[in-house]
Amino acid sequence: MRLLPLLLPLLWFGPRPTPQPDRLLAIKVDPDVAVRIHNLVGTTRVTGWDRDSIVVVGRIPPRGGRFFGGGGGRGAKLGVEGQDPSLTGPGSDLDVRVPRGARISIKSASADVEVTDLGGEVETSCVTGSIRVSGAPRVATLESIDGDITMTGAATVIRARTGAGAVRITGARGDLAVTTVQGPITIDTDQLLSARVESVSGRVEIRSGVLLDGLLDVSTHDADVQLFLPDPIDARFDLSTVKGAIVTGLPGHRGPAAERTARFSVGKKAGAGRGAGITIRTFSGGIQVHSNPKGG
Repeated sequence: MRLLPLLLPLLWFGPRPTPQPDRLLAIKVDPDVAVRIHNLVGTTRVTGWDRDSIVVVGRIPPRGGRFFGGGGGRGAKLGVEGQDPSLTGPGSDLDVRVPRGARISIKSASADVEVTDLGGEVETSCVTGSIRVSGAPRVATLESIDGDITMTGAATVIRARTGAGAVRITGARGDLAVTTVQGPITIDTDQLLSARVESVSGRVEIRSGVLLDGLLDVSTHDADVQLFLPDPIDARFDLSTVKGAIVTGLPGHRGPAAERTARFSVGKKAGAGRGAGITIRTFSGGIQVHSNPKGG
């Protein structure tokens, strides 16, 4: 009996279990439903699954806003309203399951966005939040003002834009357009069909082949560009810099260091007027183009 007064404080002040996420919404929808998601502060995770339904679980902190959601069939809308993006502390945490073929649009301020296993369309808009997409969506349109963007998977069409954030694209095979202001750009894939890459001062590094009739167009102002191409190479090159230098190390062409304009072809088909078209232009950055037969 004497131990009871000693145990009571421990029971009262001891660790309390973490609240479990609430089930916030469950509705039946079409396989290609269009879904709009609004969560400004916190984290939004969207995962595709093989069910014709949307299920949302999540946590909304005190004074963190109010959940809303509804719809069905071909359209649905959900998210958190009444949020103040300027408040510090944890935001709302939403975990959304949607049909794999859904078309989703996500709006965020500082909330991070994660999208996995979708084969439909993905569109995201963030201010400082980061964006991570994995899978093979038909179209991925990813935009953040200052956040990082990471896309992993063989999406058919990718449009990625950020200001100070970094962009990393892995596994892309179709039509690709990437734009940054200060953020570095890294592209690592097997083959590109069509790619346009632009940056003001963010370094660009590309490790990829380009299909025989494919196009790669890279432009920067004062950022360096590095391109590593796997063997065999069959391409036509148009490289130019105003204040930088061009260095090439390709089979059949090893230009002198410090040249500022280089136009040449590598491969039999490129020499006959075919082959991939590769154009790299920069004002004061340097350009390096090398063979990368081992992918390292």
